[in-house]
Amino acid sequence: MGEGNAEKFGNVQRVLIFGWGKTGNSLAGLLLKLGKEVMVTETCSEDKFEHDSIEYFTQHGVLFEFGGHTREFCLNSGVDLIVVSPGIDISCGDVFEILNKSDKPCIGEIEFCYNLTDADIIAVTGTNGKTTVTTLIYEVFNRYYKDGDVYVGGNIGVPFSEFVLNTKKGDVVVLEISSFQLETIVSFKPKVAVLTNLQPDHLDRYKTCDEYYEAKMNIFSYQEHQDYAVLPCGGLSEKVSKQLKPKVLCFDTIKGNNNFECLCAVSQIYNITREECLSVFEGFNGIEHRMEFVRSVRGVFFINDSKATNVSATVWGLSALASDRRYKDSRVILIAGGKDKGTGYNDVLDLLSKVKKINLIGQSSEKIKICCHPYVACQIHQTFAEAVLQSFQDAQPNDIVLLSPMCSSFDMFSNYQERGNVYKSIVARL
Repeated sequence: MGEGNAEKFGNVQRVLIFGWGKTGNSLAGLLLKLGKEVMVTETCSEDKFEHDSIEYFTQHGVLFEFGGHTREFCLNSGVDLIVVSPGIDISCGDVFEILNKSDKPCIGEIEFCYNLTDADIIAVTGTNGKTTVTTLIYEVFNRYYKDGDVYVGGNIGVPFSEFVLNTKKGDVVVLEISSFQLETIVSFKPKVAVLTNLQPDHLDRYKTCDEYYEAKMNIFSYQEHQDYAVLPCGGLSEKVSKQLKPKVLCFDTIKGNNNFECLCAVSQIYNITREECLSVFEGFNGIEHRMEFVRSVRGVFFINDSKATNVSATVWGLSALASDRRYKDSRVILIAGGKDKGTGYNDVLDLLSKVKKINLIGQSSEKIKICCHPYVACQIHQTFAEAVLQSFQDAQPNDIVLLSPMCSSFDMFSNYQERGNVYKSIVARL
């Protein structure tokens, strides 16, 4: 482990973690390795989590509170530091009240881990494309970066706390960072900060689009002149580049593939060539749950785009199908719906000429139907399996059954990965 700024936590003995998901679990393990006392507060009941994991941490001295955040547990327990998981909304409810009454510092897991490493950090955020870009950067650096080891994690699935103690000076850590994670940084300073794009999203958490955009822009807040900011060319970069301290690199969003151009902009900072990026990009099969071809059944193509958790992602997916020669004569049966994020669905209307029918699921189904029904047939289903099976019945040979929900998964599934895996398991049985 590099020295980082670990002395910052030298006087911290007891840490309170808000949220016991994947991040909270990894963070608790990291804190124990650092010799800290650990407490965990979680709104869900204990039976929602793996028993063996809770038993293991309990045996190692971790104190748990399930079923809600109480002031007695959180405020009267002598904690020195509070660390919140990214799924925790610190602006409302019991969490806000507790943090407001506490005089202890509160940070996120990304901020905590940042202080434990001397590795270069390449941090990627944006509304869409961040997982793909993060994965591509890792693949390119894993092949061509020779000055140290390369790690990938963050919002992409592996918490930073899972591997931070393995990192050292000279290594590169590629992190996907969500707006939620950027809410709780106080000194996080990536060497390279990447913004893929900005579109309205998460308005179930943010009051306005501007509030959401401000959270995303936090990624540049603590960078210095020797750091780099990578942004899409155009109005956004022109507007903000003069306000930023780091060196600004813009990537072209008009010519070529946006993800590839972004990849090349980041790679050139480390003297990795465009040709080397291309050698990786050409063999890249995409990421799971993002326009992922599942199989063909009796001439019907099934595509899993469960990661399309906002409208602009579905618009991109439908546009990609419309321009793909393999599907030029295909019509789409779209499976959409889930937990509404507070955005409208009008942006999808221009793409509905390729859509034969929309089979709807989840909390947002009625709202989407009201928006789209004048332009395309819509049918609401009570279960996910019912929607998939009906879509197969609606399809003709050469049609595409596309799961691209435009919504988050949390009304019916634990995450978009589970939603996509269930879709693939149903399709596998057809």
